Formats: sequence, structure tokens, C-alpha cells
Amino acid sequence: MPATSPSSGSTTAQAIRDISSASARILSERENNANATLADLYDPSFMPKGLRMAHAELDAAVEAAYGVDFNGDEEKIVAHLFKLYAEKTGEEGQ
Repeated sequence: MPATSPSSGSTTAQAIRDISSASARILSERENNANATLADLYDPSFMPKGLRMAHAELDAAVEAAYGVDFNGDEEKIVAHLFKLYAEKTGEEGQ
């Protein structure tokens, strides 16, 4: 059962904690590399391992909250979130 129901907008407290924790870890990893620019940090060839892992943790937490498993595939995650947004805002098919 998903930790959140897009139709009701309710999210479990654990899902919120997991997402919050993963988000904080990303910020911490970015602080650990404060001398690097965002462009440097997010260059796939040079992204620090800890930052990459923190983003994977966030992806997994978001996927769990929505009850899906896209195995961290960013395109699938973003497409799914935009689909849910369109459904909630009535913009589907426009």
C-alpha cells in the first residue's frame, strides 16, 4: 500500500521523515563540498559519491511514498510526478 494517496493528499509520517532525512543528507553532502559550484557538483562525471548516494536515497523515499518502483530512473519519476500533478490540477490531456 502506498505511503501516500495522490487523490487524498495524505502522506504517512514515516514517509515524510524519510524524505526529510534524505533531503537533509543532500544538503549536508553539498556543504561537504562547499568549494565546488552546483555545476561541478551535478556534473555526472565528477559528482561526489556521497551526493550521488544521497540523491538515490531521496529517489527511493519518494518512490516509496508514492507506492511506485522506477528503480531511481529520473525520467520515469519526473514523468509520474507530472502525471499526478496534471490529474490533480485537471490539466490532463491539455
